[in-house]
Amino acid sequence: MVTYFPSTEADFFATMPLSLYKYRVWTNPNHRRLLTDLEIFFPDPKKFNDPYDCGLPLRHDQDDSDPIKIKNKLEQLAPYKFQHIKNDPFALQEEVTKQLLYIMQDPEGYFHDNYGFKRNDLSSIYGVLSLTPHPANFLMWSHYADRHKGFVIGFDTEKLVKQNFGKFAKVHYSDEIPVISVLEMNHELMHKLVYTKACFWKYEDEYRFTTVLSRNAKAIVDPVAFKTVHLGFDMPQTEKFAILDIIKEKYPQVRVFEMTLGKEKFELIPMQIF
Repeated sequence: MVTYFPSTEADFFATMPLSLYKYRVWTNPNHRRLLTDLEIFFPDPKKFNDPYDCGLPLRHDQDDSDPIKIKNKLEQLAPYKFQHIKNDPFALQEEVTKQLLYIMQDPEGYFHDNYGFKRNDLSSIYGVLSLTPHPANFLMWSHYADRHKGFVIGFDTEKLVKQNFGKFAKVHYSDEIPVISVLEMNHELMHKLVYTKACFWKYEDEYRFTTVLSRNAKAIVDPVAFKTVHLGFDMPQTEKFAILDIIKEKYPQVRVFEMTLGKEKFELIPMQIF
């Protein structure tokens, strides 16, 4: 299911870019299948070039070592966390005491029992699809599209998100590793751990889908979401013609652009060829 954080779906999409792009390498068979077979992949984050991705080190909240603060937080959460005894104040207090002792003795064990995984295990259970609103990012063409020999697929954001590939949100960039409490609410916790990256990746301006227990999984894309294809300025002509033949046969609604080098500025300029 897609998570919409704003109050309505319309508000959610108003905060999103109209198009999102995926950088691809034509010589990679898995990448080609996005066009030939409508297959899209959710890679294992351990294979990413960011060693922190979905594997943030444990930075404990200092409040987790203060029994009074933990007890106060537990008392606030208890009626929601223990629904079966929410109308029994004595049972709730007994449960709070038991949970407090558990947290003080074994905070990592408490975390695992409540969330079903250890905090440093996330990269083993998540599949991630990374996208960007920028089809002419010079560095991304260099890093993710075979040094300008690859291609970029453009999607209609709303049509893609509504295909429900998993949770979808914008990545948050920070100079500091987020502080995590063992009493973090589940959706807040997961967002911090999976959607936080260092500021030196900010140029990617990433939006991502994440799926649990689906790393290296694939999904079929409804081609209604396809919007554009951008061909690298250094892509071999035979590969450009191969992509054009696929577009003309299968996706005539898709516009095709060829990237060219700027003559006055250091930039990539898309020129429509179909």
